[in-house]
Amino acid sequence: MEQQRTNRISGRDLLRQVKQGLSHYQQPVRRTGRSISVIRFEPVQGLDEQTRVKLEASRVSANQKLKNFSSMGFEAKDVHLPHNVDPERFHEELLKANEDPNSLGIIVQFPPPRTLLPYVQEIDPRKDIDGLLGARSQQRACATADGITRVALPYARDGAEVSVIGSNGFVGSGVVRLLNDQGIEPICLDYGDDLSRARQSDVIISVTGSPGIIGGDIIAGHHRAVIDSGFVPREDGTVQGDVRHDAYNIPQRITPVPGGIGPVEMAVLIERGVQAEVDPQLKSWSYDGNAVTVGQRVGPGSGEQSRERITVGSRLGGELKEPSESRNTQGKSPSGMSRAARIAQRGQLPSGMSRAARIAQRGQLPSGRGSQNTGSTPGPSSDSPRGDCGMER
Repeated sequence: MEQQRTNRISGRDLLRQVKQGLSHYQQPVRRTGRSISVIRFEPVQGLDEQTRVKLEASRVSANQKLKNFSSMGFEAKDVHLPHNVDPERFHEELLKANEDPNSLGIIVQFPPPRTLLPYVQEIDPRKDIDGLLGARSQQRACATADGITRVALPYARDGAEVSVIGSNGFVGSGVVRLLNDQGIEPICLDYGDDLSRARQSDVIISVTGSPGIIGGDIIAGHHRAVIDSGFVPREDGTVQGDVRHDAYNIPQRITPVPGGIGPVEMAVLIERGVQAEVDPQLKSWSYDGNAVTVGQRVGPGSGEQSRERITVGSRLGGELKEPSESRNTQGKSPSGMSRAARIAQRGQLPSGMSRAARIAQRGQLPSGRGSQNTGSTPGPSSDSPRGDCGMER
């Protein structure tokens, strides 16, 4: 029971403390009268079950965004359209928000009909606070990818090996890009890859949206952190992430679903709103594996600025093991092996096994499912049935 109480990375605690650290911006934000529009799509008759699940996740995500933007003093505009909306009407909503001088941000919850995807690219890049425009965006990555990376970084230092499962999706590719910015070259796993390779890494980041794809056959006690960005609503009102619940107590740290990465994404979004409107010199909050630092400012003349350092959740007792030590205590590759040799060793498959047998044994990504983060996640492989680049997961 001790492990169960201490190894969770609470996104809800993190969001609460980030909001506390930014609370002095509420009145300045309110005085601006600026608004943020969240556009989502409602189910209509004739939709398949998978799309309905994604739209339900999108609804939850949109409500979380509206709630958190409002709490920071922004006017949060809830724009909901039928899933079969006429493209011209959708286009008009985007143009209206683009041209509104009081509009600070525009977020489109995914998945919209594919016929609407080209119109999403017409969002004014200055108002793309969730990073939906890819290379045209002023954001380096979407808010979900940004939040995932900030949470993962303290565990990915000192030569630790990181696996990103669902690396080709919109969110997954953003995570890979941000890790690369930090000099970290992750092991990228996607459609049909052997997921057992992730067992040898120190950190697992999963953004597939394939419920329960990762269990105790992949997660081990030496894993410093497992970051689960999946979120799939169930008919009984529960939700399922990429990681099976019976594996939660195995790694040293894990983000739970719900209450993990979803609130972290909200913490990134409200920060981006404050940076865009009232304080461009506000430094992005950071997480060191034990506490959040929020409220620092950067740039000329910043001087001694306010800084909040707040404990978020509780840390697993004892010091985290060094990457090489933790792998070797599990009978893993000796530290003297090159990274290429370790990867080659991990990728070996038993001879004589069919592909179907290997998939069943090793938990490969089901063909055709891939990364699915829902919500504000554009592109052909949305990264999870959340319905956006994030939500309360």
